[in-house]
Parts: sequence; structure tokens; C-alpha cells
Amino acid sequence: MRDQDLAYPNITLSYLIQTVKDRIDQTQCRHVFMSKIAQHDKLMFDISEATEVLSQKQQESQELENHGPEQYDELILEIRELEENIQGYLIQIELVEDELERLRTKWPSIDEEINSDMTVCMSPRKERSTKQMVSQLDGPVLRTLLWGILESYSKSEVSVFEIF
Repeated sequence: MRDQDLAYPNITLSYLIQTVKDRIDQTQCRHVFMSKIAQHDKLMFDISEATEVLSQKQQESQELENHGPEQYDELILEIRELEENIQGYLIQIELVEDELERLRTKWPSIDEEINSDMTVCMSPRKERSTKQMVSQLDGPVLRTLLWGILESYSKSEVSVFEIF
């Protein structure tokens, strides 16, 4: 056996391990992205409700302005609290939007893939090239490769187990 034949499984193994790591990273990115989208939607709903209540309270304050200082002062405190809540929502929305933008920068096609409900975590072109590369390997190389993947997977599972 030539030295080049012995090195080939190691190169292929490192490529496949990197492919698996990329898929895991993209899957995690997808979950975080979907979580941030849900959080953004909830914040938008909350700010919408708070804005509606604020509008009602402001209208009430205009009506009560001349009817009694006690009720008016209490209403003004409620209005200020609502305005502060809205400001808090705006800050939270900005933070979530920044995180979404960071994820879009890291994975530019994430919006399209989420909207099309793609289950494949890597691009179809990369998936095809990986499958083509594996299909061209012969038996001994595939066995060596499979054994290396099993070892790597076992080590990763053991390290996860040790964390917990």
C-alpha cells in the first residue's frame, strides 16, 4: 500500500467530520433563529397591545384632566409606566433584531431555508459533492473511514455525558 493511500482516509475523515460539525452548527443556528423569530413576534404583539392601552389611557387622561387631580395623577403614573414598558419592548426588539442579523450574516440563506422548510442542513451542492466523494471510495478506505467516524462520535458522546 502506498503512503498516499494511507493518508487518504485521514483527509476524508477530517472532511466528513468537518461536514458533520457544519451540519450541527447550522442546525443549532436554525433553532436559535427560529427561537429569535418567535421572540420577536411576541415582542411585537406585546408592544402593539401596550401601545393600544397607552392610547386609551392618554384619551382617558384628557377627559379626566379637569375632573379630579387624584384620578388624573394615578392615570398619569399608569401612562408613564406604559411608556417605560414600551421603551423596554423597543430595546428588546432591537436586541433580537441584532441577533437575527448576526445569524443572517453567519448563514445568509437562513430565511429562505426556514421559509421553504428545508430539512437538509447544508447546501444541496455541498451535499452532492460529499456523497460523490464517499461513493468513489473503495471498501478498505470506507471501513477505515467508518471506524474513524465511530471513534469520533463515541468521544463526542462521552464528552457530552461527562459535562452532565
